[in-house]
Amino acid sequence: MKMKKADDIDHHPEAKHLSARDDYKSYFNNQLQSKKDQEVWALFQKGDEEAFLYIYNQYFYELMDYGIQFSKDIELLKDCIQDLFINIRRKRESLGKISYSIKSYLFKSLKRSVIKRLAKSKNAPYKDYNNTEGFEIQLSTETEIINSQLNAEVKFQLKNSISKLPKKQREAILYYYYEGFTYEEITSIMEFSRIEYARITVSNGVKKLRREMELLKTKLFDIVILLIAYSVFFTA
Repeated sequence: MKMKKADDIDHHPEAKHLSARDDYKSYFNNQLQSKKDQEVWALFQKGDEEAFLYIYNQYFYELMDYGIQFSKDIELLKDCIQDLFINIRRKRESLGKISYSIKSYLFKSLKRSVIKRLAKSKNAPYKDYNNTEGFEIQLSTETEIINSQLNAEVKFQLKNSISKLPKKQREAILYYYYEGFTYEEITSIMEFSRIEYARITVSNGVKKLRREMELLKTKLFDIVILLIAYSVFFTA
């Protein structure tokens, strides 16, 4: 199956691909943009090719950016994403309605696909690999966690603090703050048995980050005092 603009998938996924995404959006049907996800999905299931291309163009690069949280193997990610779209296109009539958003549905599907391949390549059970491997959050000024005015030192320390969190907390925080997913969507993607677990996971991670940042503020304050003292006593 040949997909529109498929030759552009060789761009590096760690970049935001803003210009390419803007080009993609020029193809979008205005009527589809104004529809809810459930409506777009229903059209796709009925065989509307424009709806399929809309979904593909809208989420391909986001899936690449998301997939790199699990693997830096670009070819593996491209294969998994292409397989994902091929499969949903073939099985569109039997997929059923989406519970939340198209984006969270695709994220969940890609996560399963990538982790299964990685686990198989290392002869590791899916459950064990899913619980322990990967998920390095890439900080961005787009996130609500980070204020765009924070200096480089604070950003570095925050990134370091995030890296110390358990994998599930890092993952949940990215979904909630960066991707804007609801707790229901996080529960589905992370395969929690209860929505409360999603809330607790995000909450615990944020509490740890707040504690780390309070310590950082204290350290920065001490540094400022030392600099002031130095300027007073040694430059007078």
